[in-house]
Amino acid sequence: MGPASGDYGQGGGDGGTPPRQIAGKLRARDLPAGLMEPGTRQVGVEYHVTAQGNIGACRTARSSRDRALDRLTCSLIVGRFRFRPSRDEQRRPVESFVDEDHNWIAGVPHDQP
Repeated sequence: MGPASGDYGQGGGDGGTPPRQIAGKLRARDLPAGLMEPGTRQVGVEYHVTAQGNIGACRTARSSRDRALDRLTCSLIVGRFRFRPSRDEQRRPVESFVDEDHNWIAGVPHDQP
């Protein structure tokens, strides 16, 4: 599981740099038993990376059609993910926004990553 794609706002263009994830993962074992049927679901999220590298807010941009799974995804991102923040042209840390998809696979043994 993890980002299938990413799109970074502010800091990524005009000589700046995008945020770089340095901590946090979503794993199959994060799924509570019975939360979803066996198979794959994708949740598209947008989240705010602060100038300090924390997650300021997360929202579902493309729903998995399961509200509990959508909420869990954002909750884990806010609680776990940390970044080296975006930098502007003068190399100062700036806030940015990330848009990415996360794939969840149910029915995988919990000892799998």
